[in-house]
Amino acid sequence: MGEAIETASLVLAAMGLIAAVVAVVSGQHALMVLGVLLDFLLAAGLLRLGAIATWTAIATAALVALTRHIVSAGIGRADQTLHTRRRRGT
Repeated sequence: MGEAIETASLVLAAMGLIAAVVAVVSGQHALMVLGVLLDFLLAAGLLRLGAIATWTAIATAALVALTRHIVSAGIGRADQTLHTRRRRGT
């Protein structure tokens, strides 16, 4: 079962990379692309924790979660700035 979870986490990470590439090609904002990638990587890391609960795996998942949280804050600020600029007409 551990091997199946490892394989699934690798597939999930690969899907994240593919989704990020598709988002870049379609012209999405860089922070949004990074958010999509980090969501997939976080899911893969959490899935991997089910098979291998080492401190390294826990630290990696925590680091990805923290990075995702910071990126989400950046996306919120970017959206706010864009909305403010549109209202001002600049």
